Amino acid sequence: MRKFILISIVMLLGICSHAQTWNIGTPNAADVKAVLSNDTLYIRGTGQMRDYYTNSALWDGNNSITTIVVEEGVSSIGEVAFMGMEALTSVTLPASMRSIGYAAFLNCDVLSSINLNEGLEHISGIAFSGTAISSLFVPKTLTNLDTQPYFSFNIMPKLTEIIVDTDNPDYCSVDGVLYSKDRSTLYIYPEAKSDGRFVVPGFVKKIEQYAFGLAFSNASLKSIVIGKNVPSISFLFILNSSLETTELNVDTIGSTAFGGCENLKTVILDENVKHLDDYAISLCLKLTSVTIKNPTPPTVSSNAFEDTPIDTCTLYVPCGSLNAYQSAPVWQDFGTIKELPCEAGVSNVKASFACPGQVTVTYDLGAVNPTDVTLYYSPDGGKTWLTAQTVSGDLTAQTTGAGKTIVWDSRTDHVRWGNFKLKVEVPQPKPACGTVNSSLPVGKLTFLCYNLGADPNLSIEKQMQYPTTSKADATVYGDLYQWGRNTDGHEKRNSTIITSYPNNLSATDVPGHGNFIVANTTESDWRKTPNDNIWDNPKTVNDPCPQGYRIPTREEWESIKTVNTWTWSDEGTPGMKISPDSGTNYTLFLPATGYRDGSTNGALGGIVGLQGTYWSSTSIVITNPITEHHYAYIFDFSSSGFQTSNGSTRAAGRTCRCVKEY
Repeated sequence: MRKFILISIVMLLGICSHAQTWNIGTPNAADVKAVLSNDTLYIRGTGQMRDYYTNSALWDGNNSITTIVVEEGVSSIGEVAFMGMEALTSVTLPASMRSIGYAAFLNCDVLSSINLNEGLEHISGIAFSGTAISSLFVPKTLTNLDTQPYFSFNIMPKLTEIIVDTDNPDYCSVDGVLYSKDRSTLYIYPEAKSDGRFVVPGFVKKIEQYAFGLAFSNASLKSIVIGKNVPSISFLFILNSSLETTELNVDTIGSTAFGGCENLKTVILDENVKHLDDYAISLCLKLTSVTIKNPTPPTVSSNAFEDTPIDTCTLYVPCGSLNAYQSAPVWQDFGTIKELPCEAGVSNVKASFACPGQVTVTYDLGAVNPTDVTLYYSPDGGKTWLTAQTVSGDLTAQTTGAGKTIVWDSRTDHVRWGNFKLKVEVPQPKPACGTVNSSLPVGKLTFLCYNLGADPNLSIEKQMQYPTTSKADATVYGDLYQWGRNTDGHEKRNSTIITSYPNNLSATDVPGHGNFIVANTTESDWRKTPNDNIWDNPKTVNDPCPQGYRIPTREEWESIKTVNTWTWSDEGTPGMKISPDSGTNYTLFLPATGYRDGSTNGALGGIVGLQGTYWSSTSIVITNPITEHHYAYIFDFSSSGFQTSNGSTRAAGRTCRCVKEY
């Protein structure tokens, strides 16, 4: 009998040891209780839960809690209530819930979902920061989301979308982005949204601070465009590691709009930008170019570019404004200042008339190649255009400038005074071989007209028509280089292969032989110790391109994708032909060269004739908890499209198409 009683007492003590209870209500502590049973924390009672911004919750430090169940009757979750619960995976909220406090679930890093029920009215700042929540639904009753100092949904690195009940009177969502109901204010762009480029819609008039996250968020977002409907921005991208380019047409770039964007390289400021405030583009260590389209230098705070190396940056300014920027505060401190090309063609055409039939036409001429200027007139209001015959004045386009004059004696063309129109035209020269449009500030890029190792004497037309029948035929395809190696014979499509890994890897940038070095399936480089800058911009000694040319950067390949016409050609050698003038002239042909395997046997890939893979000089290092891989970006295409990819091992053999230095 005693043994039975003893066992019962021990069992009872064991049960009690797994159940703890605390009074956590406010203003009456006993109204709400927290009960911890095994790995589940129950919040039960009636009314509000107290805040924990000064005193830690009694369960703080308990890393075994996996589930929180807030029962019906409880109306709020206190500030910092469940912060840092490392094992928390499940939270259940009742219909009675009205408010979730500041940082309530901060750094609950394995919490991947939460249901926000109808009836919820308010969520304080950073309530779910540091969680793994990927999707949030905003019910129609949730009309109070904190915006200062931090938004309710800030610092959520896994968040891909925010969905709003269509009956919510204060908020809406478009493509997963959170806006005000009238869409005039952008509140939150989800930090794990997969889009690489975002153009702020024209209906947006205001962007909230930290709308694009804090501290290394938005891993996918590489480019953002903000138009003139947004008058000013500030505290937009803070300590961001992914953003590479931005185009802005706002009136004012405010304080710390781009602070610590470690990979920001290109900034384009359109003609509406008038002022840059304190730390506007600060601590952006990789910035290489700023383009300004306002001929009048915007005012700029002395510390707008604080800790950004503008002394090594290039500043591109509008045609005719070089002197203004060279003498403007801060702008004059850029290492290099260059004028953008003047807009080609004729503008600002005006006419005056004098008896008997003399017409004086003035016009401004942009940058063109030397050619004749033609005056046209229309006797029927623009339906038919005829060439004016008896003209004198500025009739050749050998020099650019404003206020050029043509005098026309309209009597010789038997023109009756009345309803006729005038226009001045300068025929544009045919674009040169290799020259295509670019979205970069330079406007155009000029490539070699052939791949390295191909026949340089074949025109584009002959390249496309050449009857390539063998994967090893380099006549049009050219050679296949390993990333970072100079011309030494290894690049030939049938060069000798050495596979004695790891002894075959080179200890230096120059292997000292012309063999194709095969790594293995886990290594990515032909070097023993990778050199991430062996090809780069400015040009390096290992760059195989001829003088005045270099291997293009990833950014340069990207810049020609959307501003030219791309057409697949298979009349002879398959590949992409590229036109800068909507198909009138094709100035570049990229054959579908395939690649050479660099990880197993060095064989030519089966995609020769189906896919082109071209090196960029841009390297990338991909790390995970176990390994580190040194790769390089490539530009690849097929008949179905094109892209820049970061998935190429440097030991692979790929094509080199050189771009002219500028």
